[in-house]
Parts: sequence; structure tokens; C-alpha cells
Amino acid sequence: MVILTETEPIVADITYGPRSVPLFFALSRRRGPWGIQRLHCLPEPPSWKAWLRALIPPWLMGIHYADFAICAGREAERHPLIGPQTEIRRTVAPDVRRLQEVTPTPPHPQPYAVFLDEGIDVPHPDYVRLQYAPPNKYEYLTQLKQLLHAIEQELGVRMVIAMHPCRPAGLGSVWWSFVPATETPNLVAHAALVVAHSSTSVSFAVLLGKPVRILIPDCLKGRPEEANAKAMRAALAQGDYVRRYLDAT
Repeated sequence: MVILTETEPIVADITYGPRSVPLFFALSRRRGPWGIQRLHCLPEPPSWKAWLRALIPPWLMGIHYADFAICAGREAERHPLIGPQTEIRRTVAPDVRRLQEVTPTPPHPQPYAVFLDEGIDVPHPDYVRLQYAPPNKYEYLTQLKQLLHAIEQELGVRMVIAMHPCRPAGLGSVWWSFVPATETPNLVAHAALVVAHSSTSVSFAVLLGKPVRILIPDCLKGRPEEANAKAMRAALAQGDYVRRYLDAT
């Protein structure tokens, strides 16, 4: 166990859950202030972990509420580690700032839809941390290609892939265009449609008023990725996601 004795403020950028309880316990025992940051206003899919966090207050585990919390929007202030005495430091969601990168010129010469790649089939650092075993790569890519090609045929547009930074190469297709993730805001700004599973970059589409289609290939059904995608779809349909991100501006 790591004993933290520093007096400088510490920001814990890690999910609060069963595996991180020892870390937050250690933070509660140090002399200096500590806090959390909540920069994405994402809907959380139902899970036993979420239920447990809501049921058991942190002080029962020897964890005191955060001294401060950096939050993008009021929705982000709802967190088990934020208590009555927590100092709320409001900020702007990073995706809002990135919209400044948008240019008036479309990055692609013909009408297109953009797929927000999440690197589900490769060692995505977030999924590794959450211990999500990746789906079968062949099944995933095959089914994803079929779904994206069907959208191309339906709408008469070309599909452009906004590659996730963790992906070393493209998705293996010879007829798609691949664009680095740094260009995602500009891609979304000029796209006819935004397609995703549950990518946080959907926020660009929300803020720009773009239509979004959530895809769930058969190989993801029964997996955590399906729950994440369904939560995203429900939030978009109910306007909840829109409200959260517009509040974070």
C-alpha cells in the first residue's frame, strides 16, 4: 500500500469503484487536500458497481469527501465523493474548447458520414484498465463494415473514420478514408451523420446539432460495450445528453 504524505493538492483522475477504494482511502489519510475532476458529462449505464456506489457512502469505508472537485457542468457535480463541504470549481468541458478547431472548409470533398472509432478491438487503455476483454477482432470488424456500408448505401454518402489515437492503423478497409482523431471536431462539423457506439466524441455532434446513429454489432451484445451504447442512445433520445453538455459550456 502506498502512503501519501505530501501536502500539495492532488487530483485523482481515476474511476471511483471497488478497485480504487484503497487509493481514495490513502488520499483521505494524507495532510494535503485532494480532489477529483469530472470533465465529461456522460450517462452511466446501470451496473452493480453504480448501484453499490450509490448505496454505500464513502465515509463507511473510511473515505472522506473530496476537498475540491473540478466539474464541467452541474450534472458532473453528482458524484459519491462530492459532499456538502466539497469546493466546486466549475470549468468548461474540453470538447467545447476543441470546437474552436473547426474550419469553414469541409475536410472531405464529397458528402460523408463520420464513424467515431473507439478502438474496441485493440488494447484501448480505458478498456484495459476496466479489464474488458476485447471482442473477436475478425467478427467485430466484419460486422462493423457491414453496418457502415449499409449506411453508405442508404444515405448515398461516403463513410469517413475518425480513428481513435490507440489504433495503430486503419480498420482494414480499402474503401474508407481514415482521419486522425485530432481532426474529429472538424469532421463532425461538416458531416451529414455521426455514427458511434458510445464514444465521448459524440459531444461534438450534440453541441453542433448533428444527427447521431448508435450502432451495436451483434458481437458486442451481452458485453459492457452494449450497455454503454444503450445508455448513450437513451440519453440522446431523451435529450439528457444534450442538456448535460450544453450546461457544460
